[in-house]
Amino acid sequence: MGQNLSMPPVDTSGVKLSPQDRNSQIILGVTWLCCIYGIGMIFTAIKLMTRWAGPHGEKDVGFVSVLVDEQQGH
Repeated sequence: MGQNLSMPPVDTSGVKLSPQDRNSQIILGVTWLCCIYGIGMIFTAIKLMTRWAGPHGEKDVGFVSVLVDEQQGH
């Protein structure tokens, strides 16, 4: 055990991605960012709905009630 810990580190400075791998990595990164953005939007929408419902959830929150609330400037 531990024999490979004393080996010198491998120099990977000359390693480059192929064009196909580079495009795949870019697509994967953009996909992850879109997923995180979508999760944030859902979380924000849920938090806004609970805020609009009031402290005890007594107000019904629907499409029309949100539009009326926005029209009134609240």
